[in-house]
Amino acid sequence: VERGWFQKSFLGRDVPYQWCDDEDQDRDFHPGPDDTLAEAVDLYQREIAASASFIAAAGPDPLDPSFTRDTLAGLLEGRRTQIKGVLRDQATIAGGGNAYSDEILFEAQLSPFTLTQKLSDADVKKLFDAIRKTLTDWVERLRADSREKFPEKVTAFRADMATHGKYGEPCPRCGSKIQRIRYGSNETNYCPKCQ
Repeated sequence: VERGWFQKSFLGRDVPYQWCDDEDQDRDFHPGPDDTLAEAVDLYQREIAASASFIAAAGPDPLDPSFTRDTLAGLLEGRRTQIKGVLRDQATIAGGGNAYSDEILFEAQLSPFTLTQKLSDADVKKLFDAIRKTLTDWVERLRADSREKFPEKVTAFRADMATHGKYGEPCPRCGSKIQRIRYGSNETNYCPKCQ
């Protein structure tokens, strides 16, 4: 793993690292212009270690051709939890997270409260198709948004999302009000009628 692996994979090309001069940035991952070379190297080495650790702990990439419906079914087998939690868990399936799990579940028309042990084969197929479609669509959108440079403001709340961050707004599918459940610093957004 090398510095900028995310920028390279996200944009599909090398993006030069830029020094960060924003004092509000997390100093563990952004050496500033006043850091000595030794401090910058130390931060660089810690970032590589953290990135490698995160990647090593990540579950399978759902956009990889080797990730199949059977792979997903195997990951769900024997679990006794809500499907939203499985999709948020990067150690189970990489890339979903909180915001995209809302979008995936909306696409699949599955409630975030659905228990994994209650999913039918048809539900697993809908979920698999929704994971692939949603993540592929968002990778394409984000690449298009950042053709020239790495995005300056990265946020989980995007205006073109169907449910995530849309509490109280009409569902784009049925018009019902999007509902929200907050827990800690996260939230789940869903349509109570069509999910």
